[in-house]
Amino acid sequence: MRKIGPPTPLVMEAVFPLQGGAIRVFPEHQEAFLQSGGRTGGTVAQAGHGLRGESKIRNMPLPPSDSCSSVKDMENNLSTQEEKRTVDEFIEVLSATETKRPQGIVDWMHFGLAMRYGGIKDVVEGQEEWRQLEKRAHLLAKETLNKILPLLECRAWAVGTLLMCRLPGLLSPQLSAVARGRYLGGLSRHIRPAEEPNSMDVAIGGFDVAAEVLRKLPDASLDAEATAEIGANAIKANRLDVLDALLAHRDFCGDGCVTRINGYSEQVGFEKQLSQHSTRMLDVLLEAAVRCRCPSAMRVLLERGSCPDIPCWRLERSSGDRRRRTRRR
Repeated sequence: MRKIGPPTPLVMEAVFPLQGGAIRVFPEHQEAFLQSGGRTGGTVAQAGHGLRGESKIRNMPLPPSDSCSSVKDMENNLSTQEEKRTVDEFIEVLSATETKRPQGIVDWMHFGLAMRYGGIKDVVEGQEEWRQLEKRAHLLAKETLNKILPLLECRAWAVGTLLMCRLPGLLSPQLSAVARGRYLGGLSRHIRPAEEPNSMDVAIGGFDVAAEVLRKLPDASLDAEATAEIGANAIKANRLDVLDALLAHRDFCGDGCVTRINGYSEQVGFEKQLSQHSTRMLDVLLEAAVRCRCPSAMRVLLERGSCPDIPCWRLERSSGDRRRRTRRR
């Protein structure tokens, strides 16, 4: 019988250091890896956070442990490399990123798993470049800020999702009212219940997200998606003060139409059911109140004219049930 040795360990996915994560890379590949600036295939992924990313470094046998840098050394090297990159390089990278809006609570409100575990958080393209600019915001010259302004104008929602405050604060007077509203739409993801600590961005020392939304709401112009997102996140956090301010906003339209998606790839077969979701603003917010079990918000929205007969779907994974049935057999 032929003797089979132990399998060669593999690195199945190479992901880049982000918010404390790190990977190990061949010594002979480290120089190219560092020169890439921590990007492969234009996609950034988070190590240890369950987010997938494209990578060209796959299925590579690990080198002997004594020839591979420690995770801490690699993290420090990449951090130093990132600091050495210039602001112009960050702007160049961000100019090539897409301007699509990251998904929010209204997009995955029908997905039970996402509602329980805080949602499906897209990896924002260029997020590391945005974070580096945020760190240096008060050191940037006026000419540089003028270069960043059009990028922020088109990507305000993504910047809000990244919980940035300094850079948007500096450029807020020059941003359009619509961009300011979309920034609040992304930022509202981080609203927390009043009895819980508010979300904090370590880089800026932390700030009260709900208070920031309330402060900036009067000067923002809200499209339907931003309105629905702010309202749904306020309901999820049981922040009726934010919801009341939104309902009183000049741009709030209870009969406005909100764009909804019809499911994800793992939910094939539910398109017919999900297409029955209401797209009327007040009904979307009532659906959020039902899904988040917030009776006080339900009462407010029904008084404003929400329809009590809207369909409210909650899709769940069934693989656990299948495994349990298999074990019983």
